[in-house]
This record gives sequence, structure tokens and C-alpha cells, in this order.
Amino acid sequence: MIKEVVKTVVKNERQQSKIVHHPIRSGQQVYAADGDLIIMASVSAGAEILADGNIHVYGALRGRK
Repeated sequence: MIKEVVKTVVKNERQQSKIVHHPIRSGQQVYAADGDLIIMASVSAGAEILADGNIHVYGALRGRK
């Protein structure tokens, strides 16, 4: 008995990073689709930051406890 083997190759595209240089204020939402989110400013309480990859914040990150 002969079995047929099917080989599937999945090609992943390189993820793009979204870099934000301005403060994210309360009520704002920032989303990085298919990549990382890098914020080089402060994030106020009430703001929402989302990413399909990693999130990096190099500034004050304020929120509720």
C-alpha cells in the first residue's frame, strides 16, 4: 500500500512595528495590527493600547490599580 504525503509550506511575512512618538491621552486607542507597538511617550489612564505582537512603553504608563 502506497501512502501519499502532502507537504505544506507556510510563509510568514515579517512583522512590522508601529512606533508612536506622541503621548496617548485618555480615551484614545492605538492598535498595531500584525506586529509590535512601541510607544516613546507617556500613556494616560483611560487610554487603550493593543497589538498583535509585543507592546513596549518607554515613558510613564498610568492606569488604575
